[in-house]
Amino acid sequence: MRIKSRSIPSARSLGRVAIAAAAASLLLAGVLEAPAGAAAGPYTTTTTVTTSVAKAVTGQALTLTATVKAVGKGAPQPVGQVVFTVTGADSTTPICDAGDTVSVSSGTAQCTFGAGLLAASSPYSVSASYTDSVDSNFIASSGSLTQDIKPGPTTTAITSSNNPSVTGQAMSFTAAVAISGAASGTLAGSVTFGGGVVCDGGNTIAVSAGFAQCTISGGLLAAGSPFVVTATYGGDPNFAASTAKVKQVVGASPAVVTISASPDNCTGNLCTTVQGSPVVFTATASSAAPGSGTPTGSVVFTVIPAGGGAKTTLTCDGGNTVALSGGQATCTFAAGLRSYVYYTVTATLSDPNYQSASATLFENESLSSTATDVSAPKNITAGETFAVTATVTPVGSSVEPTGVVDITLCGANSNGNSGCQGGPAVVQPNGTATYVVGGGEYPGSYSIYASYLGDQNFYASNSKKKTMAIPKSPTSIAITSSENPSVDGDAVALTATLTAANGSAGSTLVGPPSGSLTFTITGPEGSYTCAGTYGNTIPLNNGQADEGVASCYLPVGTLTDSAAPLPTSYTVTVSYATDGDYGSSTGKLIQTVVPVVS
Repeated sequence: MRIKSRSIPSARSLGRVAIAAAAASLLLAGVLEAPAGAAAGPYTTTTTVTTSVAKAVTGQALTLTATVKAVGKGAPQPVGQVVFTVTGADSTTPICDAGDTVSVSSGTAQCTFGAGLLAASSPYSVSASYTDSVDSNFIASSGSLTQDIKPGPTTTAITSSNNPSVTGQAMSFTAAVAISGAASGTLAGSVTFGGGVVCDGGNTIAVSAGFAQCTISGGLLAAGSPFVVTATYGGDPNFAASTAKVKQVVGASPAVVTISASPDNCTGNLCTTVQGSPVVFTATASSAAPGSGTPTGSVVFTVIPAGGGAKTTLTCDGGNTVALSGGQATCTFAAGLRSYVYYTVTATLSDPNYQSASATLFENESLSSTATDVSAPKNITAGETFAVTATVTPVGSSVEPTGVVDITLCGANSNGNSGCQGGPAVVQPNGTATYVVGGGEYPGSYSIYASYLGDQNFYASNSKKKTMAIPKSPTSIAITSSENPSVDGDAVALTATLTAANGSAGSTLVGPPSGSLTFTITGPEGSYTCAGTYGNTIPLNNGQADEGVASCYLPVGTLTDSAAPLPTSYTVTVSYATDGDYGSSTGKLIQTVVPVVS
């Protein structure tokens, strides 16, 4: 350092002189080495900051370099450290990879961000503060820089799970969003799918691990094909938007058509109808795998008669092209079909979203088969009115048979003509027909059978022959006394009435019971006999006004009170043996005799 002569130094100059003298002493001691002709320290410094990437993007590696220089000719390179301070617009303070305090080497110090910075915090204010932390021979200085970080570029690709697909086929579109160029990091944000598709749950899907998927469980329609499906990544604070598209081709789905007739008088695809009766043909259209959904187009019916009639197609009421509703279309002939052997009925689907499909049935006037069964109630006795029921069941048809059934009952003891009776019975809507055997039959074994005569829809059929047994009519006996208790020695009249299960007089057919009633009277003195010609076995109705009645007269002095002063009991039993139509029975009465009251 050169000191001017002939001048009076100021205090500041004296300070500099002292510093220079100290530096000269250090130089003499060999501590500092200054180039020849170099000025002595301390040295003023300048610090400047530069960036390795002026137009950086999110996640791009970059290095901030602080360059420290000493001012003055021949000044040595500064030593010490630089403290970097990096502050984002959102006040974040990222730290250099090796820390914010960096030693100066060869006049520079570097702050490196290997993982880059985020555009979300851009711009960043960068400050580098230099201090001589070694020997204080260099005066501190600082520099600054504004670092801009732009959103990182991205690319988006879109793929289809099924391309081509068919109407209603479940499918998905997957958008793959990738960071491109020098950028790096983790993507956020969402992808919006467009191009005429409706994703399950909405068309804007959050990105997860770089992917977003649009699922369409109900598939797309062939009528809108081809679809140009777009996937637009909307970007996020750190990454730029990008978009992609794919052409999705959708073909017609396979379809199935079935056809049915009402009345459903069908076996397989062969159906029967009554000439002139209303008939409805129903076509049902549905999708087949891998497609789904319900066709909404129309069905074209063709109804072609065969055998004896014109070969032209008949016209359904309202026309042969019928719009589908809920997957169904109907062809109605309210006035029925004319008399032909059969009709070929075909239903063909027409829908841009589904492949053509058809179904055929044959409607004819052939009669359906029937099965006939016959039954009679159990526990029927002689002379009791009962009903025989025949049941006609259609075979392969939902139409109920009509007409009549001939029901016949035959047996050796039958009250009928030539051992049989019966007649026609009308078939009811539930398929049953009933013949009532009024007044019943005599006891015996009987065969019953039924013959259905058929109608315009059904063939005739016969039941299997069944047997039924009609036993004798059961009876019961009731006994009454003219005086009970009676007084010692009084005359007593005992009356027994025989009652049949179907009335005391029997039915019109078998008449009242015949035969006799036998009285058995026992007491302390033994057995007692009814007065009169017949003794204790008395014919029924003998001298009685009512049928089924017999009376036993016990004259004065027959029944006495042998146990007086206590009453005496007599047991009266009346029994009926049987006849050809009525069964046996027994009745019982206790006759009490009391003492004479004096």
